[in-house]
Amino acid sequence: MATALHVFCIYGVFNWTPSFLARLHGMTKADIGFALGLIMGSTGAAGTFAGGWLTDRFGSINKQLYLKIPAYFILASIPFVLAALYLENNAASLFCFGVINFLYSAYLGPSINVAHSLVPAQLRAITSAILFFVLNLIGLGFGPLAVGMVSDLLTPTYGNEALRYAMTVLVLISSVAVMLFLASAKKLPDDLKSASATSAS
Repeated sequence: MATALHVFCIYGVFNWTPSFLARLHGMTKADIGFALGLIMGSTGAAGTFAGGWLTDRFGSINKQLYLKIPAYFILASIPFVLAALYLENNAASLFCFGVINFLYSAYLGPSINVAHSLVPAQLRAITSAILFFVLNLIGLGFGPLAVGMVSDLLTPTYGNEALRYAMTVLVLISSVAVMLFLASAKKLPDDLKSASATSAS
């Protein structure tokens, strides 16, 4: 659920980022496509690598960090989400969206690693399938939809600003994801020991 709610925010933010930049910043489609293509590809790759490297580096010292590090990255993203949504300068907003993408991407490696570590080798394929089914069902299925519905509800009152406020709601969802990651981290060492004992038997 932690990863699902986080992916809810990822799709909720980035599926609506082009519309946000067009409506609130007056950017053209060509400028949006060029800027986001350049920024998102590089920051997403860097964030995924950083999340995996950091958790492998420090998770060997403390297993809880496999889930705490993604939580810290998500927590660090919150001020950048607010800055991206409320700064009026185009360059500053785009910079913040790049930082958000970097921080948002760090969850993937650790999440897959933990999921695989908790099951026997012969169940890792189905475990990955279930994990991504839930991520896509909740994240891709409901993230953009929820932002759109909230924006539609607010539009009669706030006009184009409605999308800004609808995307702001995702900060609350991110906070819940952080709490679930941290709660899972507390139980992770014991769960890993149980999984190891089961595999050995």
